[in-house]
Amino acid sequence: MKKPKMDQDVLLTLGEVGIAIAGFSGIVVSLGQRAHGEWSKKDRRRLADLLVASMGLAIFGFLPMILSAAGMSERTTLRYASAVLLLYVLFSSAMWLRGAMGEMGRMSWVLAFPALLIAMMLGLVASDVIFRVASFVYYLTLFWLLLISLANFARLLMESHNDR
Repeated sequence: MKKPKMDQDVLLTLGEVGIAIAGFSGIVVSLGQRAHGEWSKKDRRRLADLLVASMGLAIFGFLPMILSAAGMSERTTLRYASAVLLLYVLFSSAMWLRGAMGEMGRMSWVLAFPALLIAMMLGLVASDVIFRVASFVYYLTLFWLLLISLANFARLLMESHNDR
């Protein structure tokens, strides 16, 4: 059986991207009309979603390295990191869906379906049912968080004050 390998450079890069997105959102906030306190409820929701996703990306990009530095084997590191990431995905998805149901309607399923699949895969990795694709599942989840961050960042950046 082929042993999955966690690429530390990929994890570091994803963590750095998460931090960068969170930082750029501060620029958008400070330079836009929103800097004058003219925030719609949608804007506040998007900023919160962006920060939750990008900071999650940063934290979980670094978590496997921290667990590995604690002396855990790669298999244990992947299982524990996946278990914690599963809890985060469940919590953040519930938060996103709670905010999205009224505002996005059918679009909330675009978030709900991948969240369900990702949660199931992370659960299987965390319970050691599947290990061969454990690294792929972890990277896929981080990539999903990156897409959510970028989508919310783009919407904050591109939506004018009059569109709200």
